[in-house]
Amino acid sequence: MFDQCRWLDKACLRAVFILFVTLLSANRLWAGKILIYGPSMSPTEPNEQSIAKAGGHSVTVVDALTWLRMTSADFASYDAIVFGDPACTNDASLVGAAVQNDNIWSPAITGREIVIGTDPVFHFQEGILGAGQLIISGIDFAASGPGTGLYVSLSCYFASANSPTRVNLLRAFGNFQVLGQFGCPDSVHIVDPATPAMAGLSDDALSHWGCSMHEWFTSFPTSFTPVAVETSGNPSSRPYIIAAKALSERAAARALSLIPANLHYGYGGKGYDFNPKASLQKYVTPSVMADPGYWYRNGDVITRTCAATPQYHLATGIDCSGLVMWSYNTAAGAATLFQDSNPIQYPTADSQFLYNSTKLPPGSDLQPGDLLFFGTADLKTHVAMYIGGSDPANDVIESTLRTENGITIDGVVTTSKTAAMKRPNFQEVRRPIEFAHVEAKARLFSPASLILTDPDGLTISAETLSFTDEEVLREIPGQLYYVEETGFDDEVIVPTLKTGAYSIKVVPKPGAAATDTYTLTFDTIVGNVTLAKDIPLREIPIEGYGIISTGTSISTFIPIAIDIKPGDIPNSINPKSNGRIPVAILSNHTFDAVNQIDQNSLTFGHSGDESRLAFCHSEDVNADGLRDLVCHFYTQNTGFLSGDTVGVLKGKTIDGTPIRGTDSVNIVPEIAFSQQVSW
Repeated sequence: MFDQCRWLDKACLRAVFILFVTLLSANRLWAGKILIYGPSMSPTEPNEQSIAKAGGHSVTVVDALTWLRMTSADFASYDAIVFGDPACTNDASLVGAAVQNDNIWSPAITGREIVIGTDPVFHFQEGILGAGQLIISGIDFAASGPGTGLYVSLSCYFASANSPTRVNLLRAFGNFQVLGQFGCPDSVHIVDPATPAMAGLSDDALSHWGCSMHEWFTSFPTSFTPVAVETSGNPSSRPYIIAAKALSERAAARALSLIPANLHYGYGGKGYDFNPKASLQKYVTPSVMADPGYWYRNGDVITRTCAATPQYHLATGIDCSGLVMWSYNTAAGAATLFQDSNPIQYPTADSQFLYNSTKLPPGSDLQPGDLLFFGTADLKTHVAMYIGGSDPANDVIESTLRTENGITIDGVVTTSKTAAMKRPNFQEVRRPIEFAHVEAKARLFSPASLILTDPDGLTISAETLSFTDEEVLREIPGQLYYVEETGFDDEVIVPTLKTGAYSIKVVPKPGAAATDTYTLTFDTIVGNVTLAKDIPLREIPIEGYGIISTGTSISTFIPIAIDIKPGDIPNSINPKSNGRIPVAILSNHTFDAVNQIDQNSLTFGHSGDESRLAFCHSEDVNADGLRDLVCHFYTQNTGFLSGDTVGVLKGKTIDGTPIRGTDSVNIVPEIAFSQQVSW
C-alpha cells in the first residue's frame, strides 16, 4: 500500500499517515514534553509536530522570537528539543536564531541526542513509512532517559557541501563537520540495531528513498557514535545518523573507566592537574591518575593537613567528590576546569548535595549517574555514584578509604546499592541537575588570589581549609566555595546572593611580578560587573573592591578604611548624646581621602544613610605619613539602636563614585544624672 501511495494524491497519503499513527499508538516507547523550533518544521503535515502528537507526546512549537526569549531553565523543562526537517531545504538560515542563542539552550541538553543527515519529513510526505518511523523513533529516543534530549534533522542544508563544512547549529556540543551526498546515495546499513534510536527500523526501511542520505559526518565528538551508515559511496561506510547517550549515562561509563587503573584514594584529588610548569591545566586520564600522578592540593590522610610548601605536589588517586566531578565533566566534553562546559561545578560532597543535585522525582527508579550521599543531616562527607548494569552486586561505584569488617578498602571500587544504603551514615539518593545552583561568582584572571567577604561577614580565601575523613574542604559550608581553576585563575562560588555589601581583595600569588596584570569580574543572576581589567598587580587597591546587592540589582563602590572615634577602644556611643562623633577616613597609597572625597556627600550611622555632617578637617590619624580626613557627625542624627555593633559611612568621590566603610561600635545607655561624674 505504501509503495502504491508514493507520489500520489494527498488523500492516499493521509490514509498512510492514519495507518502509521495506529501502529505508533500500539508500539510507542515513551512519551514526554517536546519543544520544536518552529522555523525548522514543515508547515505541511505530516511533520514532527503531528507525528510526535500521534506518538503520545505533548508538543510545543515556538517561533524564532519566542525561542530567543527563553531561558536555559525554560529549555531544560522539556524532555526533548527538536529541530525538524522543513521538507528538504538547503537554507540553513532557518536555524539562525537557534545558532544565535546556542549559549542559552545548549546547556539544557543533558539527555540523549540524535543527529540525522537526511530529510525524513520530505520522504514521509512522499509516503515512505521508514521515514516516519525514523522520526518517531528518534524523538522517542531523545525524550527518553534522564535530562533533556536533542533531535536534529539536518534536512538538505549541506547536500551540496563539497568540502568538510561545520554544522554551526551544533557548535556548542563540539566539532561537527559534514560533506554533501554526491549523487543519490540510497543504500543504508544500521550499525547499531540495538539502540532505541533505531527501534522499528531495518536496513531496507532506511534504504531506497530516492536519496536516503543528504549529508554525512566527517567529524563529530567522541561522545557520539554512528548508528546508521550509507554504503554505496566512497568511502564505503559514511555515517549519516549519529547518536549519544545521556550525560548521566556517559558519566557512569566514565566512572567505570577508573576501575582498571587500580587507583588508591587521593585525598583532595579531583582528577584535575594543577601542574605549575604547564601553561594550561587540565583533567587527566585514569592512567595518569595512577602513575605518575598529577598535581593537586593533596592532604595527609593521617594528620588531615595539607602540605604548605609547595601547596601543590604530585600525587596519585582521586577522592569521592572528585570522582563525580571528573566523570560528569569529562563526559560533557570538558578538558579544562572552567574554560569548558562543566555540569558539576561544586568540588565537595556537601556542596554537590546542596547545589549540584536534586531529590529524585516521587516514585522514580534510580538511573545511572544518580548520586548516593553519606554523612549527617547537617554535613555530607561522602558521595558515591549509581552505575546500574546487570550485576546488582556491583551497581555503585565510589572512591573511598575506609575499614569495613576489619578490612581496609582503598581506592575506586564497586559495591551494591543495597549494601551502600545500609551503611549507618547513608543519607539520600539525589540526581545531578542540569545547572549547578550558582547565584554569583567572583572570578580573578591573573597570578593572584581572592579574599571575599559577604554581607554576613563570612570570609573565604585561598587559605581557607578544613578536613573531613574523606575530603579536603575549601569552603564556608553552604555559603562560599573557593576553586582554583584553569591557569591558576581563581574563583569564589556564591550559591545564594545575599542582600548587602560584598568586599573583594586581590592578593598576588608567590612569585607574581608587579607588572603582571589581573582582571576581576563579579557575575550574578541579577547582573554582571567588571571590577578591574588588565590592571598591573602593583596597582591593586589596598581596600579592594566593593559590590552592593539589593537582591534585584548590583552596584559597585570603593571600600574605604574608617576609624570611628580615633584612639577609643571600644568605640562607645550613646545615641542620645548631644555631642558629635568623629570618624576618620584613612588614606593609603591608592586612595587620597582628603582630595578624592566629596565631603558634602558623606552620611554616617546605623545604616550609613543618616545625614547631619557637622564638619571635616584633615590630620594624620594613624601616623603613616598620609593626611586622613576626619569628619564629625551629630550623634542624635546617626540613628544608632541598642544592639548595633557596626557603624556605616557612605559617600562619593568628587567624580561621583560611591564609597563605603565600616567600623565597630559599642552602643551604651545614657548615664543617669546621679551617676554622672563632676569635673
